[in-house]
Amino acid sequence: MMPGGVIVGYVSDLYDGRRACVIATFMCLLMPLLWVFAVFSNTMPPVLLLVLLGLMGILVGGPNNIITSAVAADLADHPSIGGNTRVLGTVTGIINGSGSITAAMGLMVIGPLQKVGGWTAVWYFLIACVAVGTALMGPKIYKEITAHEFTTAKPEAKSTAGTYKGVSTKDIA
Repeated sequence: MMPGGVIVGYVSDLYDGRRACVIATFMCLLMPLLWVFAVFSNTMPPVLLLVLLGLMGILVGGPNNIITSAVAADLADHPSIGGNTRVLGTVTGIINGSGSITAAMGLMVIGPLQKVGGWTAVWYFLIACVAVGTALMGPKIYKEITAHEFTTAKPEAKSTAGTYKGVSTKDIA
């Protein structure tokens, strides 16, 4: 998870701190890798499997670090909290606990799913989970993108078509 945290921090700086967009980017990079596992994992050499698993760990671990730290801090600063700094621990605990419960429920599905459909079915299940999770972030992603476009919008250049005024002799020298 540590390499993922460092990489996601760097990417977050590139994205001007738009965390949901960073998470969505990592999840969109994760889905094709999961598909590669679904289709080719039975025929891949072990070294390639390990490299891809490490890359997928980075793509999962980085967003996990954003969610459990930066997002928790953002939520603790919400006006409804009223400036109570002790709430940060509670918010972090709720976020981590929710993630753990969701992961446990997913693991209860994986065993029976693997028996019925093999590992291919498990990889497709994980793709569906990533897609649904990313889609649920859609409103936040949209808000970040539109807010960023609004704050970085440049004033429109005025058209100078048809307003030729000749060349000044000052510009030639």
